Formats: sequence, C-alpha cells, structure tokens
Amino acid sequence: MAPGDKTKKSQPASYSNSHPAQSQSGKRADDHETTEACFTCKEKECHVTTVKGLKQKITNPSWVYCDSCMMWYHGMCQDMSDKDVANLHKLKDKPGVKWFCSSCTLEIEMTMKGNGDVGMTSAANNGVMNGKLGKIEDMVMKLADALSSNQAKIEDRMQKLEVSYAQAVSSNLDGVKTAQQLNSDAKAQFSQILEHQQAEYRKKNAIIYGVEPEAGRTTMEKIQELMEDVSFPTAAKPLTAKRLQTSQSSVGIKPGPIKLEFSDEGSKWTFLKRANATLRPKNIYCKLDESKALRDQQYRLRQQIKEMKEQDESGTQYRVRNMKIQAKSTGDWEHLPTGRTTIPQPSTH
Repeated sequence: MAPGDKTKKSQPASYSNSHPAQSQSGKRADDHETTEACFTCKEKECHVTTVKGLKQKITNPSWVYCDSCMMWYHGMCQDMSDKDVANLHKLKDKPGVKWFCSSCTLEIEMTMKGNGDVGMTSAANNGVMNGKLGKIEDMVMKLADALSSNQAKIEDRMQKLEVSYAQAVSSNLDGVKTAQQLNSDAKAQFSQILEHQQAEYRKKNAIIYGVEPEAGRTTMEKIQELMEDVSFPTAAKPLTAKRLQTSQSSVGIKPGPIKLEFSDEGSKWTFLKRANATLRPKNIYCKLDESKALRDQQYRLRQQIKEMKEQDESGTQYRVRNMKIQAKSTGDWEHLPTGRTTIPQPSTH
C-alpha cells in the first residue's frame, strides 16, 4: 500500500470480513498491521529528533486510528504521549466515541465554520463515505454468500438430527414397553407366589364367629373356656387366637371374628367339626380361613340374598353353598340359575 494513498483502508483483512461494524470506531493499537506506515511520517518506525538534531528510533510506538480518513498514525506524530494513547483506547471501547487526526480535525472545523473550500471538503468527505459504503456492501455480499452456502448444510444437519431424534424416541418407547411388560410379569409372578404362600398359611387356620368379648379375659382364655364346656379334644387346642376387626364389630352389631392358628391341618379340622357340632346352639360357628377374594365374593352373594329377601314376600329361604345361592320355599334347597335374583314360586299342583 502506498504511504499516501488515503482511498484504501488501512486495516487488517480479518476485520474487513468479520467486524464490519468497527470500520469507523473501536480500533485499537493491536489491530494495526506491522507492514503499514504512519500516514504522517510515512514510516513504519517512529523517530524523534533530539536536541542535537539527531533522529532517535522509538521502540514499539503507540498507534492511533482516525475514524474519518481511516488511517493509522504514530501517537507521537499526533503530539500524543503513550499515556494519552492508552486513555484514548479506553475511551474508544465505549460506543459512540471517535478520534480524528489533526488533518481531519482541521477539515471538520473548516466545514463547521464555513471557512475554506467547502466544496472540496464536502467532496473529500463524500469520497470517504462512498468508499466506506462500498466496503460495507462488499462485506454484506460476502456474508450473504456465506449464509447461502451454509443454509444447505444447516438443513441437512437438521434433517439428520430429526431422524436421530425419531430413532431415539422409538428405541426409548420400545425399551419402556419392554420394561413395563417385564414389570407386569414380575408383579403377576410375585402375586402368584404370595397367594400360594398365604394359601399354605391359611390351611392351618380357622375363623370362629359369635364369641363375645369379656372384660379382663384374653381371647385365648375365652376359646379355652368354650373347649372345656363342650369337652373338646386336647389335641385340637389352637396355638394362637386373635380377634379380627371388621366393619360390623366396629359399630357393635356383632362381635369380631377370631382367627385361630393350629399346629397342623388335622388339629384344625378336629376343632372345626367339634365347634360346629356343639356350639351352634350358642350362635357360635367355625369356618375355614379363606382368601380376601373369596370373602369378597361371598359378601357379594350375601348382599344379593339380602336384596332378594327385600323383594320376596313369600317367605323363601336363601343361603350360600359352594359359592352359589340356594333357595327353599317348601321343598328342598335348589340352586338359583346364574343371573337370577328370585326363584319361581312353587307349583300348586
């Protein structure tokens, strides 16, 4: 670049492409190209004249950038100390702060005062502005080309990301379904094992109903008293007796049933048969310890019998046998057909 050529911008090539907004402001000393010369002294290195008339070289001179003519100057060539240049760079970090060289400052002052050749000054300013606008247009065109070339790459990348995301979602859903299936199978298997264990445990248990509680006496003492009253075999004595809490016992309608645990099934059956044969007159009876599902089913059947009795005024009797409802009016007990809530009235002939 010719030292006196003011039509070409003296700034690094990297700034012309990536920092177009700093074409007039924000220039710092570290932006200066080492191949450029000061526009004042026309030299890359700064020299000062000593009192003896000798030139002395200044190592690492400070540089300043004119935001009007867009040229670089030694700070000393613009009558600025290193401290002045440093302060200027700090100020130029702020938006809207500009610095002009002594020549441009004179032209600006002449233009503002109306002195000198205003036409030439305006023409010079127009030339500078046109040069700046031309460079800005070039940079905008380059940016547009870069964006256009990257658009296809961006679209391709987005498409690949969408495909990858869809595959990940599909794989994750398959994994979730598999995990849910395994969890469901594990729950079913655990339920079967638990139900089997409970069924084995219930084989040694029996439930006795109608035994009234007595203050100051334990449940086990009440059971032993009943056994002594009707001469139960000693081998049929239960190991434990625990009164259960039910909705009926909580409101005081009936005493809560008692769960009896025996040492083996034989003792349980001996107690159950003896209790049902001898304690019925006292409204005490004994049943097997059944599962909750079976008890719920029996409860629904009893509720159904209750509804049928409310609807039937003929005096028909109802009961549950083998998980089915039986009815009797004058003859034998008969199983009700599935889905029936009443039985036909007995024939008169």
